[in-house]
This record gives sequence, structure tokens and C-alpha cells, in this order.
Amino acid sequence: MKINKTTLFFAFILAFALWYFIVYKKEMSKALSGEFPIPGVENEHIIWGYPVSSNDKIYRYKGLVLGYNEKRKNPDWVSYHITKEYISGKKFLDKRKFKSDPTIEDRSRVRTSDYTNSGYDRGHLAAQADMRGRDLQCESESCYLTNIAPQKPDFNRKTWLNLENAVRKWTEKYGESWVLAGTIYDDQSTFIKEKIEIPDAFYKIIIINDGNSFISNSFVIYQDNSSYNLEEYIVSIDSVEKATGIDFFSELEDGLEDNFESRVNRVLVGWR
Repeated sequence: MKINKTTLFFAFILAFALWYFIVYKKEMSKALSGEFPIPGVENEHIIWGYPVSSNDKIYRYKGLVLGYNEKRKNPDWVSYHITKEYISGKKFLDKRKFKSDPTIEDRSRVRTSDYTNSGYDRGHLAAQADMRGRDLQCESESCYLTNIAPQKPDFNRKTWLNLENAVRKWTEKYGESWVLAGTIYDDQSTFIKEKIEIPDAFYKIIIINDGNSFISNSFVIYQDNSSYNLEEYIVSIDSVEKATGIDFFSELEDGLEDNFESRVNRVLVGWR
């Protein structure tokens, strides 16, 4: 039986299509969503390894872990895990009760009075509202000034709050998330009372577990930004690493890490 070139061509196309959809797509799906290490093995609030930054002293609390920069008197990063049960749970603290972390050495300690009449808010990196559903200690520790950085009032109360609210909506929708937030600086350093460096921008990385895979959204927002449209601020994780000098998710296999961190994903739905 003689097979003509047209028949061979279509046979090749069919074979390629079968390989693509049965083998290649399966392996790509596995690489992108199914082979992530189980997060939070070492600590509930750490996903795929501690952020790697040479300037930080690590502090661990009930509701979060952070890397504190003693020179800048701000956290370089804060990492925490929340679930929909946490954020819909009981609120234990009626008011914000900012205070110094009693475990920090006096020379590195920030006091509430340092912010008085400065023109800047005490801005949470791990939102106090995200610490609900556990106990008073969890909420109280989120008000330690190790978890605080100077934020312009409008930025703190509107722009940054808009993103914090979005994180809670996504967590309620999908079930759980890991959040990393921190500070970004340019080359022109300015300080409150020659002590606390004022960040130029803030970042937030959200890792959502939707039950099948892990989805990331990451944002960089400058203190003068005022738009509520999160699509204007979305970036890749690589961009955050470049702006901060911090290596995130170092325990991921290199190929998976490169792919995961280089993508700029669409903003998750349900935040408006």
C-alpha cells in the first residue's frame, strides 16, 4: 500500500497533537502547579524558604515572621500565613496599641513617640486585621513597631488599605494565602528624626493556594501613588527582588523558581 505525502503530513500532525496534549501539557502542568514543596513545614508563616537578605535580624511572632533592618529601623520583609477562618474569626483588640518590641536591644528600638508629629502614619506591613481569629497575643504583636514603617497618611489609609482589603477578599475566596510585604528605598535617604528611614515604596507578594495549584500576584506601590486600580501596580516577583535585593522562595527548584518568579500574572478576580 502506497502512502502519499499528504497522508503522512496529516499523520504527523495528529501524532504531534496527541503528544502535545497528552504528554507535554501534562508535564508542563505538573511543573507549574503540582510540584511545589509543601509550604510552612519549618514555620507556618514561611513559604518555600526564608527570604534571603544580608541586612536583617529575624524575629518570629505568633502571627508573622519578619526580617528587621536595624540600620533603617524598618522591616525589610514580613511574611505570614492566613486562612479564611482566621480573618473571619474573632477580633480580640479593640484599638491599635502600638508599642516597642520589648525583645529588641535599646539601640535598635523604635518608640511610638518617634512618629509623633512626624507627618507619617505608623503603617502596618502585616495588617492587624489579618491577625484575627487566634488570640490577643497575635493581634498585639502585630502592633509592635518592628512590623511598622512610615507611610504617608493618604497612602496608608487609602491606597495601601485597598490592597490589604483585596488580600482578605482573595483569602476568603480561595481559602488560604501567604503574604510577604516590605519596604523599597531609592538612593536619596530621608529620615524621621534622623532615625527611621522613610521608604519610597512598598511591595506585597501574595501566594494563593486554590486547592489545585499556587497562584501569585505581586505589587509595587510608591508612596505618592493614589490609584485604586491594582492592575497599575502588578509586577513580577523578579522585579521585587531587583528593587529590594532580597531573594524570595530560594528553596524552590531552580527551573520552577525562575518560571514562577518571572511571570507577570493577571490580577486575581474578586478584589473590586
